[in-house]
Amino acid sequence: MKKLCYLVALSGLIGLLANPTHVLAQTFTAKANVSITANTGGFYEYLPINYNQSQTHYPLLIFIHGLGELGDGGASQLSKVLVNGTPKQMKNGTFPTSFSVNGLSYSFLAIIPQFKKWPGANDIEAIINYAIENYRIDEDRIYLTGLSMGGGVVWDYVGSSLVRAKRIAAVVPICGATSPTNAKCEKIAAGNVAVWATHNSGDGTVSSSNTVGFVNGINSQPAPPTPPAKMTIFTSNSHDAWSKTYDLNFKEGGVNVYEWMLTFTRGSMSALPDEDLTVLLKKEGTHTLVEWSFIGDNDYTGFFIERSKDGKEFTSIGYVDAASGIAGKYRFEDTKPYEGKNYYRIKALKNSGRSIYSKVKNISLKTGVEFALYPNPVADMFRITTTYDMDNVQLVVTDMSGRRVMQKNLSGSGNHNIPVQLPAGIYSAAVVEKGDVIYRQSFVKQ
Repeated sequence: MKKLCYLVALSGLIGLLANPTHVLAQTFTAKANVSITANTGGFYEYLPINYNQSQTHYPLLIFIHGLGELGDGGASQLSKVLVNGTPKQMKNGTFPTSFSVNGLSYSFLAIIPQFKKWPGANDIEAIINYAIENYRIDEDRIYLTGLSMGGGVVWDYVGSSLVRAKRIAAVVPICGATSPTNAKCEKIAAGNVAVWATHNSGDGTVSSSNTVGFVNGINSQPAPPTPPAKMTIFTSNSHDAWSKTYDLNFKEGGVNVYEWMLTFTRGSMSALPDEDLTVLLKKEGTHTLVEWSFIGDNDYTGFFIERSKDGKEFTSIGYVDAASGIAGKYRFEDTKPYEGKNYYRIKALKNSGRSIYSKVKNISLKTGVEFALYPNPVADMFRITTTYDMDNVQLVVTDMSGRRVMQKNLSGSGNHNIPVQLPAGIYSAAVVEKGDVIYRQSFVKQ
C-alpha cells in the first residue's frame, strides 16, 4: 500500500512538472447544465491567473454568441459557443493572460453563456448579477460584446433602460442583429456608454445600416456620449466581421478591441463622492503631486488615480496598494499631465468589492515651460534659463535640512544670473509662483 501511495504521489508530481503553468495559468471551464436563467442551460467560465489565490476584483467580460450557437447548455451542446470570437481564442489558448492599458495591467474574468433561444435584456441583467454575486468583479469595469444575434442583444441591453446603460463601461457589438430606434440611442447616449461597433459593408445577413443607424443615432442626441460612439465598417460581403474585430493585431488608435474596452470605466460624475476620502493637489515643476487620505477603518484594497482633461471622462493613470500607505496617507506623482487644466480623482476599492470616489480636484500646469539651472556644481554663480515669462516669482534656496538660506525675486524670461555666496554643500533651488513650486533643481556648491 505504501508503494502504491508513493507511485500515485510521484505521478502527480511528474504531471505538475510536465505542465508547470497548471497552478499559475488562467482556467477556462465548461459549466454544463449550470443554469443562470431559464434561458441558459450552461456557460463557460474564464478565470485569470491566480484568481483563487488573490483578492483582486477583475474586469468582467460577457460574450454573447450568434444564432447558430443556440443550445441547451448541456455537455453535448455547450461547446457550440466555442466556434467564434473570444471563446474560440480562449479555447485555443491565444487569449492574452493580461492587457496593458495606460501603463496598468488588467486580466479579464469572462462569462460566456449558451442561450436556448434569442435572449432579452432581462437575461443579460441576470448574468451580470450572477457574476457579481459569485465572483470578484470590479463593478466599474463591466463590458459586453457579441456577434450577430449577440451583437443585437448587446444593443438591446444598453438601450433598454438608463439604469442598465449606466452599469456598462463599454460595448463592442459586431454586425448586431437588431434595428436602431431613437429610444435605444437616447438611453445609450445618456448612459455615456463607450461604443465601438463593427460590421461588413456588404453583409447580406444583417445589414450594416443597423450599425450605422445606431452610431449616428447615438452621436446625434442632444447630449451625445464622451467620447462619441465609433464604428468600423470593413469592406466585405461576408457576414463574418467578428474574425477581423477580435483579431489581436487589428488595432485603431494603437489598441485592439480588448485594450480599447479597458480604457473605460464607470463611476460617473453624478455619483456622490465619499466625504471620507480627501484629495490634495500640488505642483512639482511640470508634474502634479496627488496626495490623499481617508478617515475611518482601513477596509481598502487599493486606489486608482484617475485623470481627465475635461472633468467628465476619466482614465486610470496609476494604482497604489492600500498596504503601502503610512497612517492612511498616500501620494502619486503624475509625470505626464496635460498642458493647462488637469482634473483628478481617486477611485478607492473596498474589500467588499465596492468602489467609492473622491471629489474631483483640478490644477493648471504649464507643461511646455522649460527651466534649466547650470552649471552644476556651482562655483560663485549659476544661471537659470526659462521660456516662461515670470511675474512676481521667487527663487528660494534651501539647505539639506530644509532651512531657507537664500531668496531672490525673478521676472521675465530668458537668462537670470544668480550670485551664490554659500558654504560648500548640497542645496535645492525652487522657483515659486503664488505659493506653487513650478521648478525645482538640486545643486552642489563647491
